[in-house]
Amino acid sequence: MQRIDRERQQQGIVSGIFSSFNDAPGGFKGELQEINLHGGMEYWYDNKIAARVGYFYENPHTGARQYLSFGLGAQLSVFGVDGTYLVPNSQANPLAQTIRVSLHFNLNKLADAFDEKGAGGTQGTLPN
Repeated sequence: MQRIDRERQQQGIVSGIFSSFNDAPGGFKGELQEINLHGGMEYWYDNKIAARVGYFYENPHTGARQYLSFGLGAQLSVFGVDGTYLVPNSQANPLAQTIRVSLHFNLNKLADAFDEKGAGGTQGTLPN
């Protein structure tokens, strides 16, 4: 085991990237079991309010997490906030009753506001 750890420490970056695709127990079959599936839908009203629903599936051999997610989001100018509630398929799920909140900042909209009127300054306005 120590020999393998030393070999991994001495690998180059490119070699390390490619060898990581074949390091799961069970070889290639194990790699396929590490794939997680996610899917979801999103609806925007007036490009300001969003409603989302999604599903997450993880193989039973690599964690067995499975849950539904419901979320809401709001966008105001270049700022936005998102909230999500996770509903797991089993009570033993460590993510049961998890609430996720994220804030985001849209750099493209900010750049557009500055490009509209030169440097932005007092003439430029932030887009809706």
